[in-house]
Amino acid sequence: MFVLADFVANPEVESLTGLTKVQWLELATHYELEVRAGLSKKEVRQLVLEHMVDDEILAEEDVAFLYKPSDLIVLKKLQLQLAQADNEKLRLQLSRGSSTSEPPFRLSDALKFVPLFPEEDPDGFFISFERASALHDWPEDKWVLLAHNSFRGKAQDVFRSLDSTLTNDYHVVKRSILHAYQKVPEAYRQQFRSCRKAEGETYVEFFRRKQILCRKWVDSELVTNNFDDLLQLLVLEDVKSCIPTKIRSHLEERGINSLAEAGPSADHYALINPDLAPKYKSHVLPS
Repeated sequence: MFVLADFVANPEVESLTGLTKVQWLELATHYELEVRAGLSKKEVRQLVLEHMVDDEILAEEDVAFLYKPSDLIVLKKLQLQLAQADNEKLRLQLSRGSSTSEPPFRLSDALKFVPLFPEEDPDGFFISFERASALHDWPEDKWVLLAHNSFRGKAQDVFRSLDSTLTNDYHVVKRSILHAYQKVPEAYRQQFRSCRKAEGETYVEFFRRKQILCRKWVDSELVTNNFDDLLQLLVLEDVKSCIPTKIRSHLEERGINSLAEAGPSADHYALINPDLAPKYKSHVLPS
């Protein structure tokens, strides 16, 4: 007679021969197995035995003792089908993984998206190039290889003059080229002030170009983006347009770029140049 407690204490396959469906259900309940309603005795038995083999309560070869030869054939077929299903699932997962992986980098494809190099705006080239690199996810170690194909004029000369150990470093190449195109602050100021809308250029493009030129001028003059420094720069520029050419040249030759220095220096220059002194009168400061 089958006693659940005895079997749990000493599990032997012989104790399982001739069990009724109720007894198999009792075992399933003990092992906390989920049994769907309507399962046959054979299906419940299969569920319990598989659990016992998986948890190493009984050996697989011992469990085979409980099956008829025809049942063993069915069981082997089922196990084979499950194994094949698992293999197919794994194959599909690997296939999906490989199809969603990033495509290999191809230089010929990437070169189509590298912008042209305008010598009048080298900064703009590097901004556009880095945006394209981020958009297309180009590896950074390929950036020089891509960018140098667009270099021309002075940029090409700078690249050729760099030591071979430095030409693989994109940031060194970029810094060297921008330095070569760098102008004195006055050149940037004149470029900004003389900039006019070109024929066929939209106002959006013109305003953007004007903003870039202003930024270059301000960056060349100021070390920081301090508001007071920017105010000094704009007022000093306006002042220079209102004073005699000789005094303006005097200030620019000495590199004076603050109002605190420019005022006394201009007054001193006017005093030692009599032809300029009469032009100065006292004015009431605005309140």
